[in-house]
Amino acid sequence: MLLLFCLIAAVSAESYSRGYLRDMKRQEEERNNNEIINDGVRQIKDLVLREAQAGHTYLTLSYPGCEEIIRNDQRFTVERCEYIVKHIKDEITAKFPDSDLTFNEQTNKYKLDWS
Repeated sequence: MLLLFCLIAAVSAESYSRGYLRDMKRQEEERNNNEIINDGVRQIKDLVLREAQAGHTYLTLSYPGCEEIIRNDQRFTVERCEYIVKHIKDEITAKFPDSDLTFNEQTNKYKLDWS
């Protein structure tokens, strides 16, 4: 009888609810998004500092758009891409508060100007 009780306890300890599993997936997606955002911000920050050290007062970055990004990387959806781009823009604006970040729709380029 004790063996049966231990077996039932062990099996029930290994069960996971749907909510728990969905939450695990959401947390993993959030961790991946944050990793991409932090990576993007770090790369842009490094570029800005390099350009500033060279005496330049602005940086331009090409942006192909989420549709193009999705075409090249199936891990992304439009919503995920837009979420990541928005958060990168927010972080860059926060890191360089005296700079202007603008997007030119004709050239598909962002410009960060600190002049």
